[in-house]
Amino acid sequence: MLWFSVFRNFVAVLSQTVSILVIASIAVALNYLLTLWFVYGGFGLEPLGLFGAGLATTFVSWFMFLTLALHVFRKPMFRGFGIFRGRWQVIWPLCREIMQLGIPVAGLAFLEAGLFVATAILSGIISAKTLAAYEIVMAWVGIPFVIAFGLAEATMIRVAHAIGANRMRQARKAGFLGMTLVIIIVSSMVVVPLVFAQPIIRIFISPEDSGFSEVSRLAAHFLVIAAIFMVFDGLQATAARALRGMKDNLVPLWIAGFGYWVLGIGGGSILAFYYEMGGAGLWWGLAAGLAVAACLLSWRFHRFTLRRAI
Repeated sequence: MLWFSVFRNFVAVLSQTVSILVIASIAVALNYLLTLWFVYGGFGLEPLGLFGAGLATTFVSWFMFLTLALHVFRKPMFRGFGIFRGRWQVIWPLCREIMQLGIPVAGLAFLEAGLFVATAILSGIISAKTLAAYEIVMAWVGIPFVIAFGLAEATMIRVAHAIGANRMRQARKAGFLGMTLVIIIVSSMVVVPLVFAQPIIRIFISPEDSGFSEVSRLAAHFLVIAAIFMVFDGLQATAARALRGMKDNLVPLWIAGFGYWVLGIGGGSILAFYYEMGGAGLWWGLAAGLAVAACLLSWRFHRFTLRRAI
């Protein structure tokens, strides 16, 4: 998967994203079929259980990498980059630059992933029903975030292209256009958890299940907060990637650490346990932390590009 990610980012930077979508779509279907076959057996193969599921994912991961590598090798527009021509060599100054750019990016991803893991742990400390409601809401929140993530990646690429062409005004325009699109699209999805809370909840838990009424009540409450949360989540992701397109990674890492952990986890924990707001306190902490991070990252992009666009 790491090698696939390298080729995927290389192809995406050149605005050739359709091939990635096609390969990923085929991989999803292939993974589903192989998982069924390996887990339950058939056609002469003994059932492999959970090991079969892991084996299927491994095969599909290699399929994705090899297919994309073959696509890059065969397509004429990629040949000029000489990826498969000549010997590969280590260029230490370039490695140093990649590390300087990549480590803060990895740190931000770690902080973001850790934010939701920590919130899940804290939800479980409150109660099992709070954790169940949290997981239901996170399953829904993941849908608008994936859309926002795709737009954020596109924004990063357009900003980077403009910076490479020494067109700061175009970079500024691309960044704010991406942020605006994310706000509009994600905001249009806010109505879904507000109006269809119960249908969403019943996808994951049946009215016949024990504890349904309490989990349903908590999840419905969390979905209202998540409607606010997901707009700021999409905005901060886009602003961070717009800055990443300008090679500005270190300050966004500190902003994320403050917003995610000091305000998000710290503030959420105070609301949840000291003020006895329970799971709702954790969600309000997340919303507040991401809102502050979104505002600070957007403001930094504004100031960063304004000075250079004049």
